[in-house]
Amino acid sequence: MAAYLVRRIRGDRFEVSKWEDSSEPSAVYTVVQGRNGWRCAAGWHCSKSPKCKHAKIILAWLKAGEEQRVARGGVPRMLDAQGSFLVDINSD
Repeated sequence: MAAYLVRRIRGDRFEVSKWEDSSEPSAVYTVVQGRNGWRCAAGWHCSKSPKCKHAKIILAWLKAGEEQRVARGGVPRMLDAQGSFLVDINSD
């Protein structure tokens, strides 16, 4: 099963890396959140309500406060394709 790691590149740009059974990501996508919706390197352009998997994963990451948790020294956590964390939120 694939797992995804999210990081903010800058401002409204995010990077979603897909990890499978290897030590290197199998794919890396850049997703941009603009005023008119989400734009994904996988070819999607969504309205304000994201339909693409990558934008949904980013929204779950943002909603969980993951960016702030990592900034405070927490270990980044992987997400599945539905945007659920693969490790319990209280694991650190």
